[in-house]
Amino acid sequence: MYIASIALLVCSGVAYQFFQKSIAPNANPALSILCSYITSLCLVGILFIVFPLKNTFSESIKSLNIYSVLLAVPIVGIELGYLLLYRAGGKLTFSSALVSSMITVGLVIIGIIVFKEKINIKKLLGIAFCLSGIVLLNIK
Repeated sequence: MYIASIALLVCSGVAYQFFQKSIAPNANPALSILCSYITSLCLVGILFIVFPLKNTFSESIKSLNIYSVLLAVPIVGIELGYLLLYRAGGKLTFSSALVSSMITVGLVIIGIIVFKEKINIKKLLGIAFCLSGIVLLNIK
């Protein structure tokens, strides 16, 4: 399941960036995101075939917490952020790598402070390589 999940994320991430970059430049950003979310809602409905509810709908709703609601804020931020980044001239070959590396650094800090995760020299070197890759990608 681990490898399949990574494959799903990679394929979805590549398609996501390609589709974001390809959205018509004159399309209203809010309407474009709404169209994507309506389509997503239909796809999520189909997911209930693969992941059926184990309890009644109302019992399942009770098992959710506030983070299922709060997740909407960064989802919309990511959608709008990438759409505006590409419209502002962001390059497909660089933008996602830059943002992903910056997110990685932020998540390492959160992991250490909030979740008490341990950091070691290998992880620090990995972050350094990510950041140096961004520098190399940006050299003209």
